[in-house]
Amino acid sequence: MDVFVFVVIIVAIGCGTGIVTSYFESKAKSGNGASEAQLADIAAKLDKTISRVETLEKLALDSDQHLKREFSKL
Repeated sequence: MDVFVFVVIIVAIGCGTGIVTSYFESKAKSGNGASEAQLADIAAKLDKTISRVETLEKLALDSDQHLKREFSKL
């Protein structure tokens, strides 16, 4: 390969890196694009899911439930 080809490749890599860097910087500045209503909906779903998991943990770890399971095995 000629030196000219290497120079062209290096310039292309440099320009490509600059384009990709500016693209990601502009995406970071613009945010994720989620609206306030979407964020509120996600937060409500998350709260509901957390409460359901807490209820399931109580049921799974409850000592009375453990005793009932042991008796049902017999």
